[in-house]
Amino acid sequence: MFNEEKEHEAKILFHMYGGNFFEMERDGVYKKYKSFEVPKDVEAKWLQEMCNDIKGRINDSIGFERFSLIDRYVSKLDLNSSIHFLVDYLNNSNDDTFTKILIGEILIRYINQSKYNDSITIDIIEEVAKCIEDLKEKLLHSEITIDESYKKLYYLKDMLSNDKIIARIKALK
Repeated sequence: MFNEEKEHEAKILFHMYGGNFFEMERDGVYKKYKSFEVPKDVEAKWLQEMCNDIKGRINDSIGFERFSLIDRYVSKLDLNSSIHFLVDYLNNSNDDTFTKILIGEILIRYINQSKYNDSITIDIIEEVAKCIEDLKEKLLHSEITIDESYKKLYYLKDMLSNDKIIARIKALK
């Protein structure tokens, strides 16, 4: 029976693993989590709380932190919702060039995953193609900007030259 004591411990595990049962299994805590017998509606509520928290923090962040939050947020959504969020985000984004490229690459990854999902319509695929094409045009015809947070990440050092950025922009499709 699910009770308040179990709920507290289960919620800690759920949040610690971002609601990802695969990660729980990998770390050997999934059986313990399942023993709490958390109702699906409670898990859905916790997931929604996580999504709301992440989404709320996106607007208060920039650069690498913003990209990371967006990536985490869309990973919690279903495929359609992820794609719509990313398209809307890119169409209204004032981020630096590198953040826009990374988010565009996430969108492309999601649309490529949609090949195995019947819920993605031709209209959605065409909307994404237009969004990516518009993004490419906008980025190729504007000044390249890179948030300072990326420059501090030593492993990105070789990826931040103008030539490499332009090549990544051109590779968006």
